Amino acid sequence: MLHRESISSPKDWMAGAQASAQLFEEKPVLGGQMVSSRHNNLITAGTQLDTALRNLGKPLFAGLHARYQGGWAWMKVLIEQAESDWRHSPARGLHGIDLWGGPDQEPAAHYLKLGEKPIVPCGGGQWGDYNGDGAPDYLGVDPARWNHDVLRPLLIADNMNVDHATIDLCGEGSWQLYSEVFTGLGGLYNRTYHLVSTVYVRYTYWDTATNAWKSERVFTHRFTGGESLGVFVREQDRPTYNPNNTRNPQEWMAKRWGHVSQNIASFDYAGANDFRAAVRTRMVDVLKEQQRQFYGSIATRMGQAGDALQVQAKRMTGTRLLWQSYAALALPLSLDHDEHLRGLLYGEDAVLSGHDTPQDVEVTPVLNDVMDMYALFSATASPPAHNILADLHPAVTSRADRLKAAIDASLDAQAEAGGPEASAWVESTLLRLRLSVPQ
Repeated sequence: MLHRESISSPKDWMAGAQASAQLFEEKPVLGGQMVSSRHNNLITAGTQLDTALRNLGKPLFAGLHARYQGGWAWMKVLIEQAESDWRHSPARGLHGIDLWGGPDQEPAAHYLKLGEKPIVPCGGGQWGDYNGDGAPDYLGVDPARWNHDVLRPLLIADNMNVDHATIDLCGEGSWQLYSEVFTGLGGLYNRTYHLVSTVYVRYTYWDTATNAWKSERVFTHRFTGGESLGVFVREQDRPTYNPNNTRNPQEWMAKRWGHVSQNIASFDYAGANDFRAAVRTRMVDVLKEQQRQFYGSIATRMGQAGDALQVQAKRMTGTRLLWQSYAALALPLSLDHDEHLRGLLYGEDAVLSGHDTPQDVEVTPVLNDVMDMYALFSATASPPAHNILADLHPAVTSRADRLKAAIDASLDAQAEAGGPEASAWVESTLLRLRLSVPQ
């Protein structure tokens, strides 16, 4: 409080006191007929107001500075919480990745990390009933045993359902020539083939260019061994003989999968390099769009009555208006002559509000509040590569610090000059009242 009693508004008191003084000056007889206490009451009210305005010093502005900084600190906490909620929302499928971290992050959860997955035949359909239990055989593996870091952009795309993407595992077997020996008998060659069991990470998506579903085998896990096949091949059949046509490799992959997957190390390598690069580029744009949507959500919430962000934005705005009002009361002369101080209070480098107020006349876009900042970057074609909160925080705090320093400097200058500027509000009017005391 500036005074122990209720005090007048400076502008209201000045208007009434000036009018009374003018009446006493121009119509002293009429003024003399008035109750003399009215004139004294005006002088008393003006004196109280002058005393109160002299209390506008550093402690009050330090309190306003602390209030503003505290309001922004809580606003920052709310924005950070909103970002965390956005990143972990099941509906968005981000699974914790940083919106500004690029497409090479690993989500907290994804298809290749959630336990054992079935392996389906790459050619479609189901595995045969090779074990004779009356049902298609089951092949499965836990893909988390392998490193799939190069697939991170695709894993994010799958989580976010970009282009209706899905990831699964498919497998196929084949016989691979291991050795060949000429027997010398009837022109026959003794060949040995090894079973090759291959598991692919398959990425399926809707291709808008062709309006069709497409699949790409983006990673390969190849197991060589677990079963051998020996055959005799005639000289004339060597170029064309293919054991895959005579002995079903899918059957043997299914029969031997339990042994192969547990006892043979796979040879692993990424595939479809150009396609993976294209998906990565696509995900850069997808994450930028997520950034824009997030910025827009913050701006929207700041305009929704009752939302925690809206309430805090109003508090920040209220503190800024208090700061401006008290500065105008304490430093009326400096505000008229000090362009630097005026700029810190009302210019483009002024402390930020939480949202627009009726006092903010924006003929052209002016970024004078936090809500404006988020609304701007929600519509920009190329948002910054980092979270704007990283830039906004030092801008908000440094502007507040500079304003406090400028006001402190003005108050120090007043003290050295011999008196507070705030007296300018009432000093001349009080003198005029005293000189116009009715007789």
